Amino acid sequence: MLSNSEEILSTSFQLTSILFKSTCATTSEEIFEYLVKHLPFGVIIANEKNDITFKNIIAERLLKTNEIDYKSLLSSIISIDNNRRSSGREGSSKCNRKIITHINGKNSETYFAKILRIKKINQGSDEGDFSIIVFTSGKVDLKTEKILSELFLTPSQSRIACLISNGLSLKDAASFLGIKESTARQNMKEVISRLGVKSQKDVVAFVKNLAAVD
Repeated sequence: MLSNSEEILSTSFQLTSILFKSTCATTSEEIFEYLVKHLPFGVIIANEKNDITFKNIIAERLLKTNEIDYKSLLSSIISIDNNRRSSGREGSSKCNRKIITHINGKNSETYFAKILRIKKINQGSDEGDFSIIVFTSGKVDLKTEKILSELFLTPSQSRIACLISNGLSLKDAASFLGIKESTARQNMKEVISRLGVKSQKDVVAFVKNLAAVD
């Protein structure tokens, strides 16, 4: 079975073929922009001042309807950045940094955001930093997490199961929770055992079915 990334790549190749045949997009930049605009999740690119320089179709819709508050998202990013600096976890100043956070939409829907802060080095200075923000809707909510923790799993196991079911990788879920990836993997093994299923894919199916019933 294809992973989410493989499915997106496969779709991208198909779209590229269509573009060459049916549109006037001829350069790699035009093709890339078209593909990103039509991805099934929100994408925002912001400059060093956090001003939006690009947004795809889904991001534009969510921002236009105020479903997502960009200022709240920025506040969350800045808070995580400051915490990393104060705890000494930021690493080298010349490294790209990835942040996993979440925000609540206007209609009480949760969105998970992955932010890559990229440093561009211009003539020995740190000018020109920019961010790529990718966000998806969290279809599995806190009610499902509560049911899992009351009937099947521990609270920490329920949290991991729901994060994975919302599309995060184990590595990203660990980053989001502030735990080691090895701890997240051990939690997932325990989830698989407790639910009596065979794989992480089965866990996702179980949790999504539970969310649908709920």
